[in-house]
Amino acid sequence: MKAIEMGNPQEVEMLLKSGGFLEMNLAELQREHAELIAFNTKLERKKKDAERVAKKYKTKVLMISDLLQDPLDIEMTLKAITTVIRQVGEW
Repeated sequence: MKAIEMGNPQEVEMLLKSGGFLEMNLAELQREHAELIAFNTKLERKKKDAERVAKKYKTKVLMISDLLQDPLDIEMTLKAITTVIRQVGEW
């Protein structure tokens, strides 16, 4: 049986449709299961990284929108916005 390239959902879908998983022995199924777990783990890490970045930018956008609600001193508002862009969320 041909080894499935890790993280290739098209091949997994093809095996599901063709019944290819039914022809695999226990060792092949265990290897496939381990590959799928590794693939899902990698996706989870990417998702968490993306959520962290999104949260950082959401904070920046909210702070900037608060500053723009009532800009009394335009120069100070621009300075504050610049500070928010440079420093907020950079941890």
